[in-house]
Amino acid sequence: MVGVETPISLIAKRWTPSTRMVKRAALSAVGMSVFIIVTGGAVRLTGSGLGCDTWPKCTDDSLFATPEQGLHGAIEFGNRMLAYVLSAAVGWAIVATSSMKPRRRKLTRLAWAQFWIVLANAVLGGITVWAGLNPWTVAGHFLLANLLLAVAVITWVRVGEGDGPPRPRTPLPVRRLAWAIVATTVILIVLGTSVTGSGKHAATAATCPACRGTGRPPPTSTPSPPGWSAPWPSRCGWRCGWSTRPPTPGPAPATCCSSCSPRARSATSSTSPTSPSSWSASTCSARPSCGSRCSGWR
Repeated sequence: MVGVETPISLIAKRWTPSTRMVKRAALSAVGMSVFIIVTGGAVRLTGSGLGCDTWPKCTDDSLFATPEQGLHGAIEFGNRMLAYVLSAAVGWAIVATSSMKPRRRKLTRLAWAQFWIVLANAVLGGITVWAGLNPWTVAGHFLLANLLLAVAVITWVRVGEGDGPPRPRTPLPVRRLAWAIVATTVILIVLGTSVTGSGKHAATAATCPACRGTGRPPPTSTPSPPGWSAPWPSRCGWRCGWSTRPPTPGPAPATCCSSCSPRARSATSSTSPTSPSSWSASTCSARPSCGSRCSGWR
């Protein structure tokens, strides 16, 4: 049976990297993993998670961020573009580890694990946008990024080691303490993302621009306002406790429309007397959802 040649196997036949070169490739994946975690934190801290209205495109009509989306759109789109740089770094690590002589299967598997984590996190990032920054998908997005960093570091360290049976170099109590620290760190990250997503800093009706002044009762009030569905996962609902799914039918309050982006309008002030006179793209965290609720504006 003849094996199928792949681009990676063809490169491996013609190129044998040094251990130093492989370590550099693995280190590049580590560096990009750290960098994209930092930029992801910048996206969250600046409230730019929905700077791009959809996924995989940035808007319904454009693959790239538009000027109307302002700084938030630029931050979110920039973070998305860094995913391609990360993929290139991981690809370099895969090619380098696959080309080592003799071949180290365990090391190659670690490199490929990074690829699958990047792919899974990209899909989960898209789901997070579609779900309107659901705190649980946001938490999963962050946890996968940390898992990628952990696997990248392990790959980098393992390049300088052999594939033989591991030999303990520290006393047993120290190794147990190290595993306890790892377990505690994982628990801390999981609980921290959950608290951030559902606690004080997740935002409330008072802090979500698209929820201000819409005449809706607090999230704990019953019954729900007419035309609103609390469980619906949407761009503002997870923060304010109420969905921004367009009610059927009927105009939204003008105070809601005042938070919409200029890009959300397709009419003019002369055709929609209820439209506000001023619009602010930078203060609206639910542009498409709000836009669809503003009568005569989309």
